[in-house]
Amino acid sequence: MIKGVFTIRLFNKYIKDEDNSILEVYCDNLKRDEIKELLALLEDIYFKYISVDTKSIKAVKEGNNREIYQARKKLEKEGFSWSEKP
Repeated sequence: MIKGVFTIRLFNKYIKDEDNSILEVYCDNLKRDEIKELLALLEDIYFKYISVDTKSIKAVKEGNNREIYQARKKLEKEGFSWSEKP
């Protein structure tokens, strides 16, 4: 049985203190059009890139708890989750 290749869109790390939070995301197995779309989305909500290549993106956002919550909700609508889903 051959397994299909699927796009990975993960929340990779979340750190929260009293005032600020950090959210890290990781995407893999991306197609060229998906990379362009996700780069635009992440830029729009002020993520900073850790690494970008032809199939993957790793990015981080630092901000107050409300900003991180809003970014996480927006990314959930785009298929991001805390675990891989085939």
